[in-house]
Amino acid sequence: MITGLGVGVFGILVSATPAQADGPMIEVTPASTSPGDSVLVELNGWPGTVATAQVCGNGARRGSTDCDQVGAESIRVPASGREFVRVRVQEPPVGCPCVIRVSTVRGDVVRTAPITVDGVPDGVDLAPVEVSPAAASVRIRATVVGAGGVLGKVGRAFGVGGRSLVLTVHDGSAVAATGLRFVGTVGRPGGSGTPLSRVVPDVAPGATVTTRIPLSSPFPPWADLEVRGVVAGFDVPVPVRTSTTSDPWAAELAVPLVLLGLARVARRSARRAEPESSVGGTTPGGVVAAPATPQVATECSPGVGVVDDPHWESVPYHPESAPGPGADPVPVRHPEFV
Repeated sequence: MITGLGVGVFGILVSATPAQADGPMIEVTPASTSPGDSVLVELNGWPGTVATAQVCGNGARRGSTDCDQVGAESIRVPASGREFVRVRVQEPPVGCPCVIRVSTVRGDVVRTAPITVDGVPDGVDLAPVEVSPAAASVRIRATVVGAGGVLGKVGRAFGVGGRSLVLTVHDGSAVAATGLRFVGTVGRPGGSGTPLSRVVPDVAPGATVTTRIPLSSPFPPWADLEVRGVVAGFDVPVPVRTSTTSDPWAAELAVPLVLLGLARVARRSARRAEPESSVGGTTPGGVVAAPATPQVATECSPGVGVVDDPHWESVPYHPESAPGPGADPVPVRHPEFV
């Protein structure tokens, strides 16, 4: 009897435990909001890739066509599978029932959560689009370009200025391509990159449309960049990948010139700081100064080690004191000894 009671209690506990859903899930807080406000979307169990969250009407039955493409937010989900993203709520292109739709880059994982948007009409029920343009009939060309004009060329030479992704989409099918969106990343080649998500204009059958998407990256303007992603809106997403390199040749040439100029300025400053010489030299104005005039001694005195020999002194001549014939001549000191 005890065994039967235990089994019954265990059965009650199992039936009372809520079933755990498998796979990716989303949760939206708050569930009711107004246009202009924001909601927080929590992702759990998602693959480690870029995911896009957006506000949609019509229950998102027609996919991204029912969604606010401009206000969509993209994030990169870490390996843990859990991430948060804040979405600003705007009125979707069609009325409610409204949902928050989260999808991966390739659209292989899509989840929706209901949300009430005040002021948006309800009761819309539009059937899903049965036919989408085939990706096999679409040609997409992607390039990364810098700013145009003279200023753009000068900026690229010095490694500055913004860059943009230029997408050229040609629809070779018989069905118009609508609700297109580019979702991907931009960053260093081989790195994870920064999420990038932009709306691509609709393309009529047989027509070609070119759109320019500004690139925003935390890396410096002269860094090499790589753009990876897909253009969604066809029967299967079309992959896009391109890269760009930077050659700031003017900046590389200017560096040694600047260093040479600084060295010359430093040498001039060092010369001006040298003390002036007491004999000759250069004045601050650059004029050569004459050597100082040596001082002449007013009194003669024998130098050290010089023998003071006796010398004759001259006697003034006088007729009466002239020596007679046969007298010894009066010695006279030579002028050079005076």
